[in-house]
Amino acid sequence: MLKILNSVLFTKSIFLNFLRSLVILYIFFPSVINCQNDRQKFPYEIDLKKNFKNIKVINLSYIGTEISYIPLETNTECLIQEISKVLFSESYIFVSVFTKLYQFEKNGKFVRQIGSQGRGPEEYSSVGDFCIDDKTKEIFIINAASYKLLIFGFDGVFKGSCNLSFRPAQIIFKDQQLLMFNLWNAPGKNRPGWIITSRQGRILKVINYNLKRMNQPGFIVRDSPSYTHNNKLHFMEFGVDTLYNFELTDIKPYAVFLLDDLKMDPDPLVTPVSFKDSKLSNMFWVKSVLENNNIIFIELGRGLTDASVCAIYNKKADDVTFVIENVFKDDLGIGVGFWPKQIINDKILIDYVDAFDLLKRIIPTDLRKNLTETSNPVIMIVKSK
Repeated sequence: MLKILNSVLFTKSIFLNFLRSLVILYIFFPSVINCQNDRQKFPYEIDLKKNFKNIKVINLSYIGTEISYIPLETNTECLIQEISKVLFSESYIFVSVFTKLYQFEKNGKFVRQIGSQGRGPEEYSSVGDFCIDDKTKEIFIINAASYKLLIFGFDGVFKGSCNLSFRPAQIIFKDQQLLMFNLWNAPGKNRPGWIITSRQGRILKVINYNLKRMNQPGFIVRDSPSYTHNNKLHFMEFGVDTLYNFELTDIKPYAVFLLDDLKMDPDPLVTPVSFKDSKLSNMFWVKSVLENNNIIFIELGRGLTDASVCAIYNKKADDVTFVIENVFKDDLGIGVGFWPKQIINDKILIDYVDAFDLLKRIIPTDLRKNLTETSNPVIMIVKSK
């Protein structure tokens, strides 16, 4: 009996010492414990309202080490007035305009047009969006005027198509095997927000919008932030403060953008008076997000207009800075403002500029001799720090 009692007392002593250790740990290191819990729930809290007046000129050297230029070849087969989207593969540059998708070599030499405009089984009326798979050498194109997805090889050969049961606005790879579509965000019906499919368009998962937007006539949103960073897909809904990502099959909050009273009404009633409403024109919403290991690049839409305001969030310093003129000041090259439109492998930032604007500046002779005022845009590439 005495042995049993001693054993109980010894066990109780160990338990009390364990509790004392926990109390000491909590007293001396509460911030560490709380920080770890917060990080699990929400990695980044980005206070845009608090820093809205923190506006500075930011040099390109703050994010990059060097800049280079790729003039896209200009000929009668590839005349580009305005770029809709640029994607880089390991060997090629793909450029979409409203009605066409062009393929260039990495030095800017024109290769071919991918597909053709029309209503046939291998044609599209316009390019709503596209994405590429560098491993399988395939291009996936949304036909903007229909519910059709077309697939081409990097060699330009048509590989197939499928009719979707929904009308998507954007397309991106969730992972190597699955596609994710963002649907048009229009008020009036309880539509899904995103749909995940197989590579052949078979629906596997439907993700509904958090907000029900009912005002008619309302604000229709085509593009929502969606990008891949560290092999994880990040995405965001119009009118919602939270940026999400995928942890395997689970959707996790990743960042929150705090706008407070500067936040755009997610369900505005759009009338001629709305466009003249000074209060509404000074409201903002998250229009585009890109990211590398150091910086989150944020583009805010202003009200019902096409105007934007750009800011950066330094993940290591945990601070927000709004960028004067919405571009980095180019102190690495020929002085053209830069804002990334694609980030490759965390190290390469991509933007583009009209040849007409470039020729107004003092530029290297070898670049100038390849350009005229009507030349195709020039791709700008920055190696990040």
